[in-house]
Amino acid sequence: EKRGDSEFWHMIRKEMFTDASAFAVSQYLLERVITSDWNKLPENEYQDMIDDIRQSSEEQFIEAWDGEECDTAILFRLYREYCIDNELPHSPNVIALGRKLAILVRNGIMKTKKKERGRVYFK
Repeated sequence: EKRGDSEFWHMIRKEMFTDASAFAVSQYLLERVITSDWNKLPENEYQDMIDDIRQSSEEQFIEAWDGEECDTAILFRLYREYCIDNELPHSPNVIALGRKLAILVRNGIMKTKKKERGRVYFK
């Protein structure tokens, strides 16, 4: 064991931390593909379950929703029923849901447009 052997570790540090060794390490890394997503787990049933758990109630609802154009009040009613049936937490009112849906609209998951009677949502 080299634990406590300060002379040995001083020698290692002196040899390793030089311009030449830094260059050798950088050349080695440049020859390797290190651009893959390190956080991505291999595809499997467990990973699918984790992805489902990560989805918000709103994302799960929109995924299950048929995407037919409907106004905010109807969408909220459908959303609330879906969340209750699936034992998911849900927004307490239309305004709170609208704020969360704005993120999904921004990300292109769903669409919205303003009509005479108010805002409508669709896929």
